[in-house]
Amino acid sequence: MPGMTGLELVKKLRSEGMTLAVILASGTVPAEELSQNPWLKIDAVLSKPFTIAELVKTMDGFCTRPSPPGRRLGIEFSRNYPPPV
Repeated sequence: MPGMTGLELVKKLRSEGMTLAVILASGTVPAEELSQNPWLKIDAVLSKPFTIAELVKTMDGFCTRPSPPGRRLGIEFSRNYPPPV
């Protein structure tokens, strides 16, 4: 992402009070930084390269769990995407 890392974007969103769900996809996830900043509330981390199966499994996890208090996951996901024509 030009000009900003994904982690920087999450920090900016959280500092502005945004509570949306975050799946971080990165080839260089700094585990130490994630553990030192639990306030970032990153919901899942996918290490690049990841497979479609890993992505689907992660998304399935979001679809089957309740939203945490005060947060809306706002995810609409279907195994039938794209819809049949």
